[in-house]
Amino acid sequence: MENENTEKIDSSLRTVCFVLVMIFALMLLCSILTPITADDYSYSYSWVTKDPIRSIGEICESLRLHYQVTNGRMIAHFFAHLFLWLPNIVFCICNAAVFTGIVFLIYRLSMPKGEHRAVILPVVFGLIWCVTPAFAQSYLWLVGACNYSWSALFTLLYLFPLLRSLIRGTELSCGSAACVGVLVLSIIAGAYLENVSAAAVFMAFLLLALLRFWQKRKIPWFWYLSLLLSCAGYLSMLLSPGERSNKYDQYSPVVLREHFITALNQYRKLWILLLVLGVLIISAVYLHRGRERVLVAVTLGAGSLAANFIFVFAAYYPSRATFYSALLLVAAIAILLPEVMSVPGKVILLCAVWALGLVTCYQVLIGVNDIYNVRGQFCANEQIIAQAKEQGQLDVTVNRLTCETEYATVDYSGDDNPEDWPNTAIARYYGLNSIVYK
Repeated sequence: MENENTEKIDSSLRTVCFVLVMIFALMLLCSILTPITADDYSYSYSWVTKDPIRSIGEICESLRLHYQVTNGRMIAHFFAHLFLWLPNIVFCICNAAVFTGIVFLIYRLSMPKGEHRAVILPVVFGLIWCVTPAFAQSYLWLVGACNYSWSALFTLLYLFPLLRSLIRGTELSCGSAACVGVLVLSIIAGAYLENVSAAAVFMAFLLLALLRFWQKRKIPWFWYLSLLLSCAGYLSMLLSPGERSNKYDQYSPVVLREHFITALNQYRKLWILLLVLGVLIISAVYLHRGRERVLVAVTLGAGSLAANFIFVFAAYYPSRATFYSALLLVAAIAILLPEVMSVPGKVILLCAVWALGLVTCYQVLIGVNDIYNVRGQFCANEQIIAQAKEQGQLDVTVNRLTCETEYATVDYSGDDNPEDWPNTAIARYYGLNSIVYK
């Protein structure tokens, strides 16, 4: 009877909704507590006039210059400008919704049609929360989230029909609404972020090939067009003058080897996800379960590799950019979990899920505490700035922000040289002549 009650709770739509609400609430809290930092100060202003953004027209004007001098991420930085213009709570709500949407999309891919298993949701959340390198920079920091985690939502939305069709063996929709949605999402997915867009285009190609040649499906014409549009979007980003001057490096064999080792070391941070995914794939193959799910998991794994090792050709590889490789591995794990959890001997897997739950609870507690502490430091500095301005002092010294975990971000939050960026941007933001972080 106890097992039946547990299964009933796990398969309840109400439980699923409750878990999603809890995830949304946690991410909303974290987004509210995370202060602005680094690029946030710069994108509060127009690239052209150097004045605060006041309209959509000024955002578009700023982005035209941004495309020429910085990089080609027009969509991502449109959102950055927009949310730094609007009240911060608007971004916080949207950001929490984006993260929750990502978790929900992965969950829906993992579930057979009409079924629910609420336990998958905390597993997906826990893996993302505990394993993602530089979590705050990818999911909480305003400009970082607009560039990184939001790219994941748009690419997953684009790939979702292909992934679901391959898993469930259903036909792709041919309606006009599907056509418009797919074509719009393909452009956004292709032009959003260098490594994420490259991986998305690569996975779309693999999935279309599997559907057409392995499952012998008829593919609606607009999916082929979407692949071309995503490639065009990617090229429009990659070939921007700002991208060519800031993102590329010299491609000598020595440089490429060094970049490969850097990418390899970054990917090594995801070893626990690779280990779990490997065990699940071997188990599914050995038990002859979910052949289509195994194919999808392998495709997502290939996309994870592509998102990581494309940085061999980049000028630098920030840790936050590893988030998409981690996310795709989490999605692959989630897709295989229902198959493995339904076989005899699943008690070992359930124990692992329980252990992940304990680790996640601990990591959430220390993470939120660290975010709260950094927020306190940030507010204290703002008080120092306000008091100095009241006294007519426009050259201000404040305390450098410090954090203990990767759930708070203090990188590029200011240093001891008032002539360096971001000190110059921070001084402009607060109406100061200069600011020093000691």
